[in-house]
Amino acid sequence: DMIAILDEMANYRYVSPSSKRVLDIEPEMFSGRSAFEFIHPEDLENAKLQFATAAGQKKVSLSPFRFRHNNGTWRWVQTVVTDLRETPAINGFVANSRDVTDIVETQKALEASNERYRYVSMATSDAIWDYNIATSELLWGEGFSKTFGYPEHMLHSDIQTWKNRVHPDDVQRVENKLAALFNSTDTNWRDDYKFLKADGNYAHVVDKGFLIKDSAGLPVRMIGAMQDITVRKKEEARLRVLESVVTNTIDAVIIARIEPSGKHMTKIVFVNTAFEKMTGYNAKEVEGRSPWFLQGSGSDKSELEKL
Repeated sequence: DMIAILDEMANYRYVSPSSKRVLDIEPEMFSGRSAFEFIHPEDLENAKLQFATAAGQKKVSLSPFRFRHNNGTWRWVQTVVTDLRETPAINGFVANSRDVTDIVETQKALEASNERYRYVSMATSDAIWDYNIATSELLWGEGFSKTFGYPEHMLHSDIQTWKNRVHPDDVQRVENKLAALFNSTDTNWRDDYKFLKADGNYAHVVDKGFLIKDSAGLPVRMIGAMQDITVRKKEEARLRVLESVVTNTIDAVIIARIEPSGKHMTKIVFVNTAFEKMTGYNAKEVEGRSPWFLQGSGSDKSELEKL
């Protein structure tokens, strides 16, 4: 620590030789100067207010503030002020200061990272998750509550809580697939299963995760996201039914795409089996052609105009 003795106006009366190591400033350079002279303008007001509270107190820890280094840069400093004015040998405030720049910058980087994570959680409908394999701790993003209806206290849970909500028909398969991942050299995982929502209904979900291993190759953490695809599953099922109807009906069905311009610029993209039987053309022969090629010479022109 850099140790200093300050008077009531925060002027330096003594600074230890360690100031050279901490700030590259010789101790005598502080003599008679105000400590506030070296503090960053944006931190100055708060530092003054906190120093004022030190009077009459045994010890006050000031919030970290930026202090000017001899090379012109700013270093974050943590200072503890002790009021020893009643001690004759000192008769002032003793300030113990240490450079905490690395700690502060790491903390700020972590806060920025957490803020980005919160924004991502708010912006997506996916339920982002973080699984600590060693402790079984499972953390969820805000999307978990929004998507599945669970209260916020459920955002901090464990892996067993998740397993208990996987549909009984899926849980063994999902567990086996996870176990196989842990014992393999793969790092990417994906599975589809049904997951219990807070309202008692099951949602179809697709779950994707990335496995992190330690230097010994042992799994330690997984990060991923779960997405509710219930609506998509229902739409796929509905389309399969419609496809089955179109394919198996005895009526000839043509699906064609209308081109943006030009007369009779409609092109066939699909025909069913009934069409092939009725016309004698197979699908490959007619796809991309205009359905107008089917009109015969005896067609009623008035009906064609209506069409």
